[in-house]
Amino acid sequence: MRHKNLCNLLSHIQRGTTPKQWENAKGRIKKDAAYLEQLLNQSNPPKIYGVNTLVGHLDNVSVDKKEVDAFQNELLENHSIGIGENYSDYEIKCISYAKLHAFSLGGSGITSSLYDYLIQIMKQQDFPTYVPKNSSYSCGDVIPAAHWAREMTSTLQKEYNYTLQRKEGLSLINGSFVHVGIAIAKLINIQSVWTLYNFNSIQYAKVLNTKQNTYTKNVLLDDADSMHLPLNWLTKEITEDGQYNVQHPVSIRSYPQVASALFNSITAYMDSIEEQLTRRSDNPIVLFEEEDPISQASFLAPMISLATSQLIDAILLTMWQIERRVHFLLSGEISGIPLNAKDKDNKLGFIQVPKLISAKLEKSRLKSGRRAFASGSSTSYGIEDIWTNGLSVLETLDDLIKNMNSMMAIEFALLLQINDRFLNKLSFDKRFQKYMNIENFRDQFILLIDDHEKQQLPINYNLHPFDMLTE
Repeated sequence: MRHKNLCNLLSHIQRGTTPKQWENAKGRIKKDAAYLEQLLNQSNPPKIYGVNTLVGHLDNVSVDKKEVDAFQNELLENHSIGIGENYSDYEIKCISYAKLHAFSLGGSGITSSLYDYLIQIMKQQDFPTYVPKNSSYSCGDVIPAAHWAREMTSTLQKEYNYTLQRKEGLSLINGSFVHVGIAIAKLINIQSVWTLYNFNSIQYAKVLNTKQNTYTKNVLLDDADSMHLPLNWLTKEITEDGQYNVQHPVSIRSYPQVASALFNSITAYMDSIEEQLTRRSDNPIVLFEEEDPISQASFLAPMISLATSQLIDAILLTMWQIERRVHFLLSGEISGIPLNAKDKDNKLGFIQVPKLISAKLEKSRLKSGRRAFASGSSTSYGIEDIWTNGLSVLETLDDLIKNMNSMMAIEFALLLQINDRFLNKLSFDKRFQKYMNIENFRDQFILLIDDHEKQQLPINYNLHPFDMLTE
């Protein structure tokens, strides 16, 4: 399976269960913890970042042996300075699962007791309630992570009378788990826009009475999944008796190419999460097989940021296509559909709809205008001198997904209205029945948008975002 770790983790997130891998990792956790203890109990223990030293650019300052444990709680309090809007319950759940998955790979040095207790908390689905958005400075996500960890430690204290020990505070806030968890959380909404995009695209083929062979592999000579899956779905819905059209606008003819680009970008996004799920994510990494703790930068996840940026560009292209085909739908150039889809009962028709669609596209273009790695700045007096802006890029992706869904909801409602008034030849999936039963155009697309926000679109929320294509 291409996304084995991701699909497995998503399965457990959705079912509220814990992976067997977490249990199997207990031996590994115990050995790494024992090795850290051995290092600290030496007569002249080595300097270990964040354990017997301070953090950041203060790593040259030692922590007294008697204060090593207390410093871990102090670390959480010091870093919990985020304010503002909270991540959703589902996002925090994904963050929590990403963290325990990272711990299961070993290298954190946490005690087996802490690890066991965290698994018990996860089994009880007792997740933190406040992890603030927009609080990451993008070289690691220690500020939102500290809020997550502080609530976790409060539960540990209350339920198990457990107090953090050497390195455990640092391990709880370190790594890329916030970034990875939020990236995982976005997959549901990515799936929903992918499904609705393909669904709407099929309707254009029906509206234009397109011949089936327009979208066959014989024409495109492409066996890749990125083309094959969307085209299989499309050709099932259109017939051989369609008409040949000399030239429709490129936005209409390019469905296979744009769908392929979007598909590949989503797949690359999933690939980047999968790869991050195979990497240990802590600093320093404590491995019983190694002579010394390893100082490294696994808290960065540039592959996810770059893949997210690629997906943003693919979504922008797709939104441009959607905007153009809505304009064409109302242009008066399609047989049977008058200009603006006006009739005797609605003399203006949908004259404002293209303007609204265009505004949403421009808003998205403006939102995504600055690229992820254009900063060139540094923090911690030069120690943290490169970063990924990961959570900020994911926030932009989230905004674009919402705008794209809004555009497609308007497009879908428009197709419903035009079919009812002029065509009567579109067949809509029964799962969309409730939207079809609403006569008012505005109420139709508002309901679609609301359902998207509530993750209630009539799509298949299985493990893989493309399961819908293979049904």
